[in-house]
This record gives sequence, C-alpha cells and structure tokens, in this order.
Amino acid sequence: MYVQKLKEDKAKLQGKIQQFRNISSSLSKQYGISKAGQLIQKPHYWVNYWRKKTENPLFHSKSHGGARNFRFTQEELIQIWEILWNHCQKNPTSRLHE
Repeated sequence: MYVQKLKEDKAKLQGKIQQFRNISSSLSKQYGISKAGQLIQKPHYWVNYWRKKTENPLFHSKSHGGARNFRFTQEELIQIWEILWNHCQKNPTSRLHE
C-alpha cells in the first residue's frame, strides 16, 4: 500500500513538473525568454531549453550526461565491477556477447 501511494505521488509530481515546464514555455513565447525566467525565477537557459523541448519533443529526446536513475546501490556496483574485472582477468579475449 505504501509503495502504491509513493507511485501515485510520483505521478502527480511529474504531472505538476510538466505543467510548470509548459507554463514557462508559454510565458517565454508571450514575454520573451529573459522576462519569463524572471517571472518564474529560473535562469534564461532553463526557460529556453524547455521552450524548445515543448515545441519539439524530439529535441534532446534521449538522455545524456550519465545515468540519473541508476538501479544499483554502491555496494552492488562494487560487486558487479569485481565480477566483471575477475571475468576479464580470467578470460581476456572474451567478447560482450559471451
């Protein structure tokens, strides 16, 4: 039940965030990027990015800049790297598909 509530809250929050982005885009069209940034207290480059993004969903359609939702804990990452390292040491000519 707690997990379901968190998922619902996350969905609501994501909806509010998208609304905020759309509003910033609308304001930038009406008042210009700099003035919109002042009105919503965001930098002009943030407003400019989301204006472009709302006008064209294909603009930066893929994630970039690294993982933002990594699914492993730090301990799990260390174990994974150790397993990979040991495998590479034992099988230096192995390929990714193996």
